Amino acid sequence: MEPTKHSVCVCKTCNTDLGKMLDEPFGRDSIEGFLRFVKGKKKKKAIENQHWKRVKLKSKGDGILSLGTESKMLFDGKDMFTRPSSQIQIQNIASGELESFEEKNFQQLVERQHEFDFSSLTVTATENLTEVEWKALKEKVANLITGLGKKIESASETKLIGGIEEPVVNATYDTVLLRAIAKIAFNYMAFVFNETTPEVMFAPGMDAIRAFIKDGTEPTFVAVERVDEDLSTIPTMSHSVRLQCAFNETMIASARVCLFNQIVWQVILSPNLEEVVSTVQRAHLWCFDSERCYQLY
Repeated sequence: MEPTKHSVCVCKTCNTDLGKMLDEPFGRDSIEGFLRFVKGKKKKKAIENQHWKRVKLKSKGDGILSLGTESKMLFDGKDMFTRPSSQIQIQNIASGELESFEEKNFQQLVERQHEFDFSSLTVTATENLTEVEWKALKEKVANLITGLGKKIESASETKLIGGIEEPVVNATYDTVLLRAIAKIAFNYMAFVFNETTPEVMFAPGMDAIRAFIKDGTEPTFVAVERVDEDLSTIPTMSHSVRLQCAFNETMIASARVCLFNQIVWQVILSPNLEEVVSTVQRAHLWCFDSERCYQLY
């Protein structure tokens, strides 16, 4: 595609592919995606579409559940609530911490068996299991342990009633999610430069970030990383993105992306963008209270 006043656009094929590869995982399997439900910006029933591969809800250990018990958020037609999945909890010998293995991941425990103290094993299930299913789960665990040649004098088992309130949220940001964040920053930069010099987006200095977003090719610089930033002065729940180019004549093009006033991501769009001859700064904030977008500077 040649540089034009429509340089903020991408071809239909790329847009579709990036939507499936990046946007969907970011929307359904990241903390930001999870916050859509917590903040009431996504229909509750859509929680069923969450992937729960990169995002984990874990108990604080201040109730009847053990510290680190993994859970999922569910919707009962009226409210969202958390409930533990069927799992084994077992102590890692080296770290001393409890690790959880859902039923579908029992094979991982088999492969890592030498890392764990089997005398600490606990089987946890939820109230939605029938007695037959609960018995079958315990038998499956017993067979797994026997197959490993382990003998446990006593193991704990818990069939829970109810869910967890205010679980700890942990997430893994792999390359896919980092590329999705870079894409947000790249699109914003395209929007800013579309008003003045759209050809900048096609400059060689942008090749590395384009390759990272489109194909996952790792650049020689750290493209996306989390940064500490105090957001206490923001009075409203919002999304924000800020662009800064050629700051202090370093010719670096960078952006900061923040969704729901939670995590701030620094994105290096180009470590040397010679095509920018003067400092360019721009920032926008989307306010959920007013449902308006504001240009900050």
